[in-house]
Amino acid sequence: MNLIVNRTMKKPGLIDRARTYYLELSDLGLYIIALGKAGQKPHLRSNLVNNAAQALVKGIVHSIELKMEEEIVANEARIAAGNNKEMVLEKKSYFLTKNQISNFNVSNDGEFLKINIKGEKVALTLFADPAYKEEIQAIESNLV
Repeated sequence: MNLIVNRTMKKPGLIDRARTYYLELSDLGLYIIALGKAGQKPHLRSNLVNNAAQALVKGIVHSIELKMEEEIVANEARIAAGNNKEMVLEKKSYFLTKNQISNFNVSNDGEFLKINIKGEKVALTLFADPAYKEEIQAIESNLV
């Protein structure tokens, strides 16, 4: 049994940046693997910024997003190659056995699903696309 949620996002905090995570529940436990940095597009208001400045900002943001996407795609390829066990040893990644998970619950948070994970080594709040609702609920029911 492998239940997979390809991309979830941890919102930025005071110290940490926003990150993209991969979740996989296997018979061994829950893999929580950091894929890379996540970005949020700035909200540009045309009455505050002229069109030339908007175009410049959009170009800069686009190039940053492309660089972040390259890192995420490269790490997804590593996962596809079966490197989960190595990747959980890297910074901001975790592996929890079912016994180490004290809480895993899912709720709606407006347009996203909010996933709270607490365990011996980690306390994370992640956000996922509602398209993953069935997979996330299946993970939740397998951990109860």
